[in-house]
Amino acid sequence: MNILYNGAPRDVAGKITLKEVLALESCDRPGVAAALNDHLVPRGRWEGTPLVDGDAILVIEAAQGG
Repeated sequence: MNILYNGAPRDVAGKITLKEVLALESCDRPGVAAALNDHLVPRGRWEGTPLVDGDAILVIEAAQGG
């Protein structure tokens, strides 16, 4: 299955959840937010959110500084 991950194409296993993709990318840690097809997905729903071919994931990480 083909998805977009932060704008880059990725080929992933057929049945996979948002949480699994974020874990593969080492982005399932605190301070990370994820949007699926331009809709923010609460962290508590990552595991129950299956992906389908063509989905677009945008990962945003909080940063400190000024």
